[in-house]
Amino acid sequence: MWHLILALLLAAPADAGNYVVVCTAPCVAGDGTTQPAGTVLNRILAAPGFVPGAGLALAPDTGQAIYSAVVAPAVPQSVSMAQARAALSRAGLLAAADAAAAALGSEAAIAWQFSTTIGRASPALAAVQARLGLSDAQVDALFVAAAAIAF
Repeated sequence: MWHLILALLLAAPADAGNYVVVCTAPCVAGDGTTQPAGTVLNRILAAPGFVPGAGLALAPDTGQAIYSAVVAPAVPQSVSMAQARAALSRAGLLAAADAAAAALGSEAAIAWQFSTTIGRASPALAAVQARLGLSDAQVDALFVAAAAIAF
């Protein structure tokens, strides 16, 4: 890869300049998100006459901040029950989750109360989620929050 970059730099004409590629209207960034006009997408070394793609323009590189995709944290497949209960507590859902688990029946209640971990694909979790009316995105967010809790 660095060979290609070096070759491109060495092949650039002497009158090439440092530019940034800017959206002139809402445009799609490399991560597939739509960015507003004025978003700086990339820095390039361009020869005179270089024309970027539709909806893009070159501007002098003055050190502008470049758009960086916000990468959502990965949803862990499991967390400890202590982490899960702490995340539920912080969200104000612990009492409701415990009540929902108790209403599931003895084995599910035992699993909820005494398991050391809980998996994102757990049937007991799915049942508690349904009883609480939580979306998959809400449960994913609880798992991400739980994984960040250290004791």
